[in-house]
Amino acid sequence: MLHMRPGTSVCQHGAWGSSSVEGWPTYPLSPFRLSSEKGCSTCAMLLGVIEEFKPGWTATNEGRKSIEIEYEPVSLTITLIENGGPVGNFRLVSRSPEDDMFPRYCNAGAYSGSQVLPVSLEVMPDSNLDTALERAKFWLSYCTMNDEPCRITRTAFTPQRLLAVDLSPNEGEVFILEPTGKVEYACLSYCWGRDLAGVLTTTRENFSAFHKSINICNLPKTIQDAIRVCRAIGVLYLWVDSLCIIQDDAADWAEQSRLMVDIYGQSQLTIYADSPSSCKDGFLGPQQYGAVSWQRPLKTLLPDSLGCIGTGLFLRNACEGGVDHFCRRPQTSKSALSTRGWCLQEWLLPCRRLGFDTNEMWWDCQCRQMCECGHLIGERAMYFETAPLRTAKEILSLHNRSEDDLIVRQPQHWVERDWLSIVQEYTMRDISRPDDKFNAISGLALIFLKASNLAGINIGKYCAGMWSREDLFVRGLCWMVKKQSKPDIYQEPSGYRAPTWSWASQNKPVYFPSGRWRRETMNSHVVIHKIECELVTPGDSTGRVKAGFVDLQGHIVELELMNLDEECQERWWQRQRKLHPTDESAEQTLVRGKNPRAYPATLDVLAGPVLDHASTHSECWITRRRCFDCSSCYENIKQSFNLSESKSRKDVDYAPNYFGLEILTWEDRISCWLGYYRGLEPQTLFLVLKRHSNTPGVFERVGVGLCNAREDYDEGILWKRLSSQIGFCDAQEDSDRSDFWEPHPRYTRSNDYFQCPLFEGSKVESIRIV
Repeated sequence: MLHMRPGTSVCQHGAWGSSSVEGWPTYPLSPFRLSSEKGCSTCAMLLGVIEEFKPGWTATNEGRKSIEIEYEPVSLTITLIENGGPVGNFRLVSRSPEDDMFPRYCNAGAYSGSQVLPVSLEVMPDSNLDTALERAKFWLSYCTMNDEPCRITRTAFTPQRLLAVDLSPNEGEVFILEPTGKVEYACLSYCWGRDLAGVLTTTRENFSAFHKSINICNLPKTIQDAIRVCRAIGVLYLWVDSLCIIQDDAADWAEQSRLMVDIYGQSQLTIYADSPSSCKDGFLGPQQYGAVSWQRPLKTLLPDSLGCIGTGLFLRNACEGGVDHFCRRPQTSKSALSTRGWCLQEWLLPCRRLGFDTNEMWWDCQCRQMCECGHLIGERAMYFETAPLRTAKEILSLHNRSEDDLIVRQPQHWVERDWLSIVQEYTMRDISRPDDKFNAISGLALIFLKASNLAGINIGKYCAGMWSREDLFVRGLCWMVKKQSKPDIYQEPSGYRAPTWSWASQNKPVYFPSGRWRRETMNSHVVIHKIECELVTPGDSTGRVKAGFVDLQGHIVELELMNLDEECQERWWQRQRKLHPTDESAEQTLVRGKNPRAYPATLDVLAGPVLDHASTHSECWITRRRCFDCSSCYENIKQSFNLSESKSRKDVDYAPNYFGLEILTWEDRISCWLGYYRGLEPQTLFLVLKRHSNTPGVFERVGVGLCNAREDYDEGILWKRLSSQIGFCDAQEDSDRSDFWEPHPRYTRSNDYFQCPLFEGSKVESIRIV
């Protein structure tokens, strides 16, 4: 946010432009009127603009009127105040010269003189106009000629098929071409939509005919618009999945999907049809921000004395329905493409993106992000781009840089967080065919691997959506399913897709809980011995898998598991002094071992009994104190534990149903801090497992749990500090494990750690998870 420097002024009479207080300057109306009468053209301009916005408001000073001025790089926001409250606001910008193709904004200095008004392009009223597409052509040509980082390392790769959009003698026709050499082409990223009736695609039946001609009028409107854009900006070839992949040929589809990393990564640009949710609708047409209702030309003249380079004035809406659309678009905005799984890599892989979203046109490349109205200038994040994508793009862009450049551009953040952030964003998106779970992210996995290798970072092998380097794999095991208000929109897998330890085994959004502060250390409690995945297509390391397992060693405890009904959840959260989840489908599951304390867990799938609030043993779970003398509790306990040691039940022996595997503990010890933990209270993550069939030592994952020492500390219980762990040292010396283990600054196997009470008395076992 820019503010006027104290003592500066754009008015010769001092009516405005000088403020000695923090915040947005507010000035009484009277000085503006007096200054205007004395001949100040700047004050006269401001009053003229206000008069056009709210006729008659400046005529009198009744009601204690004042003007608040907010200075920002892309606009000057004027708020009219009367009787202590706002009565209207708007944004004021000057129009760029006719030959200006880029939007401008004020520099970091104070607003004064020629800098008092930001300069903006006129948002085109219709993106289908020749003048609008001429602007897009200039953006591409300027980037091609001047932006070195956007000149990707070209390979001999060319897509097997392309749509020739401007080579047919008949303007109303295009055809499929199989190029024999390197050509420049564009890709189209768009939504097919759910209504595909009548949508023309390439099939084995029409494959030969499409090599001769395709009538443009028979194509979906979105593809027609993409052809129009390509012709206007001078690109002769277009790659569209529906036409360049034989849709009823499974082998061709599998082959082309593996090439997505090169198809999008080697393209000259990608046309991002961000607005329509159906390919039948098209993306070219009237633009909201170009309408007079949003971008209103003013009759008030821009005074020469101000020295601005603009050619006129625009008044733009500052606020609509409580949402600031111009400069602060909500980060959670969801476009059609931002909800589609395939489109994540279609966004991250290309070097250049030209976007259309019914509001305006925008451009994104390695050197700049901008839009017609100017709100994106200087920003490095699109309004629909979430934080995980910003982190992911930082490392993924490494693959476009030279090896010498990479030496001085080592990532300044932890590699595991980059990949886990990609996964988090990806699982939030919809995949129309759940079997495409691996295919739709395979391009990103390949680029991530390449970029990491170039940067000298060993991340191991790709195993069902996770990396085999031990610290990355251990972190990757701890994914949690996000609870959704409408869980039915995510289809359950119809068949085998991934091992249960992989996030890809679920069709639900996931996230990866981490330490609360960057200085925290991740203490691992497991040793990874072997990770193996059997691929559907041998050699396709990032493709589909048909089997997989991990062999590991760690602390195992028997668990009993209980799902809480709604009233029990309320009582649990109140006891934990936390806010009750607002998500309607939020469910709480508790687990406990032989230690009576219960801890929360999140299940991947529904499992175990439900605790009725009317049950007499509900209080035992909620208070986290087991009552062995309670017959009601015993009916539940006996499902999980061997109680043969009880004299009254010595003839009973029950096999446990669920188990807990201690995975890692986040610790933050600062020697200067007083207290038992010498820092923040530790947190332990553990997997909830069940037996796989009747095979001894083989388990499936059913969820993940979190133990927080803070909650135990509040109840007067301290975690024990142990001086030794399981025999990791011998395992580390195993030469077969060289692919797994690599020292990491935040990853340790400390011989001095705090143990969660859930795992007191636990056994160290070697198990397999499938």
